[in-house]
Amino acid sequence: MKKHSGILSALLAVIMAFSAFAAPVLALGAEEISVNAESTAAAPTLNIKKVSETPETLVIDIELVSGSFLCFDAQVSAAARLVCKSIEFSPDYKAFTASIPEPDLGVNMFNVNSGKFSVAGTVSCSNPMSIATYTYSKSTGAGVTKAEISLAVDSCYIESADGDTEVQAAVTSSLGETHTHVQNENWIVTKEPTCLEEGSRQTVCPECGEVIQTKPIAKLQHDTEEIRVEPSCEEPGYTETVCKTCKTVLSHTDIPALGHDTYEVRLEPTCHSEGSVDVVCRRCEKVISHTTLQKTEHKLVTEMKEADCHNKGYIIIKCALCGDVASRVDIAKTEHNWTDWTVVKTPTYTSDGLKRRVCRICGDVQEVVIPAIKVVPESITLSEKEITLNRGKTTQLFADVQPMEATYSYDVEWSSSNPKVCSVDSEGNVTAHRSGTAVITASADNGKVKAECTVHVDSLFMKIVRIVLGWFGIKI
Repeated sequence: MKKHSGILSALLAVIMAFSAFAAPVLALGAEEISVNAESTAAAPTLNIKKVSETPETLVIDIELVSGSFLCFDAQVSAAARLVCKSIEFSPDYKAFTASIPEPDLGVNMFNVNSGKFSVAGTVSCSNPMSIATYTYSKSTGAGVTKAEISLAVDSCYIESADGDTEVQAAVTSSLGETHTHVQNENWIVTKEPTCLEEGSRQTVCPECGEVIQTKPIAKLQHDTEEIRVEPSCEEPGYTETVCKTCKTVLSHTDIPALGHDTYEVRLEPTCHSEGSVDVVCRRCEKVISHTTLQKTEHKLVTEMKEADCHNKGYIIIKCALCGDVASRVDIAKTEHNWTDWTVVKTPTYTSDGLKRRVCRICGDVQEVVIPAIKVVPESITLSEKEITLNRGKTTQLFADVQPMEATYSYDVEWSSSNPKVCSVDSEGNVTAHRSGTAVITASADNGKVKAECTVHVDSLFMKIVRIVLGWFGIKI
């Protein structure tokens, strides 16, 4: 049966697609579809329900009130003053069609121009819900009645024990036989009250825009205020007592004009522009009179600056009044005129010297460093040429550099030929580490002069052996 319903829904989808737009009458085979008015399944009841209405628009729902259906074709007809702007399937019905096992076999179609819509599916829709929403524009504001909206349903099939059965759907309408105004507590003032006349207010039906009720608004009492317009130099002022509501002037008093309070504004003439004398009112800033002063002649003066070692000089002829330059002659800057070099600090073996000279024109000072006196070492002599140390002991060797002044320019560098036997530091301190022989070297001027000392390192055992053998005249 379910397989037949799927095939039937697909066929009905094609049929209703054509009927929604071209409205031909199509018939299906008697083996698949039968019309059975006595079916035990409940035929659907569809209702026309008003969702909202304004003087410009109307929105209605086509809703399933009771019963069920597999598919049907429907056409909503409306009065000429109602123009269909949109048809939308409701969210509830869209959710239902999306939940069926084979949603691709279902078809939901509509045509805004004809007002038709078609629904088809493989599963019966039996839950009361909104099916489709129609939105109309209204050419007149009058409320819509039941007679202006009708619904025709055909090709309606339900699922029953006898198969997919065509039934007659019932149609109801929630719209009223006549339009009933919707009460509105929002009063619109149609005429403002004044101190002289009553005003009026009214409420209108939000659906049709017709006036429901009109009420008067009581006249206002005079609400007075004092208005003062200050006098100016030329115009008089006044005070008035005026009703703020009706704007009626209840009293008026003039205030005389003040007259001008003048002062003089003077702009001196220059070589390029005329001057002026204006008589101006302090109060209103109006120019009472204006006098033009002729521009002056240039007053030429000479300005000179001497050149020095850093800056050019010049001779300028210009106007002392406006600063315009009539002519300019530049003077090249001069060369420095130096004094002889003077030694201000004599160099020594330990520090640099300094010599200086001064420019006789600008006073600039130049200084040059005189390098310290450097003496090259000629020879190095060590305090010992050969020594013997016990392991773990330390002794110091002294280096004699000649000439003595070379010690200010050159450092003595110490090294050991075998640091594992004995090591030496930068002060000539020799430390014995293990038995053996090493040569300690003191050098200067990158090794150009040097001296050596042979160091023998003995253990306590070897020292005793050497003493005993010495008793027998044996030297090792």
